Amino acid sequence: VIMVSGSLSPEDAVACLKQGTTDYLLKQRLEGLTPALKRALDEAEERREHQRAEELLRQAEVKYRSIVDHAVEGIFQTSPDGRYLMVNAAMARILGFASPAELMEKYTDIARQSYVHPEQREEFERRLATDGSLSGFECEYYRKDGTRVWTCESARAVRDEAGRLVCYEGVMEDITARKEAEQALRHGKQ
Repeated sequence: VIMVSGSLSPEDAVACLKQGTTDYLLKQRLEGLTPALKRALDEAEERREHQRAEELLRQAEVKYRSIVDHAVEGIFQTSPDGRYLMVNAAMARILGFASPAELMEKYTDIARQSYVHPEQREEFERRLATDGSLSGFECEYYRKDGTRVWTCESARAVRDEAGRLVCYEGVMEDITARKEAEQALRHGKQ
């Protein structure tokens, strides 16, 4: 909206702008109409572009959430001090929890509460510190009910622009059935 008036006080002009008017002109100065129209059209296009970008961002977030929430593998982010920052439903299920929130609330010291052998967390962190990432890292976790589950993890260290460690993120797969089969084969050969 461009307001054209024969007489408009500065206070009225400000009130119009606050209510959404793009510009205002006095009838005596209509030479400013073309630049005002161009500015109004440019601003409208910018608003449409911004709305399109927001919609694309929203759609990307929905897709990302769907991938994470429905992944078969456990997906996690952990803090350097040993807390879960984010886990998906598969991670919660692997560790015997009803929801990601329950897992993150219960396990606040990953090395001592999650790992059957806490030194495996130290090895996990050491390898990420030296290599930046790891793949095929096998270790044993405690499930919520105290039973054990073997996992295979791939992870990376996430660092900020200054190189400071922000978190670890990765994926986890339940390999308990494979480990039990390997153990059965070993016992069968003895």
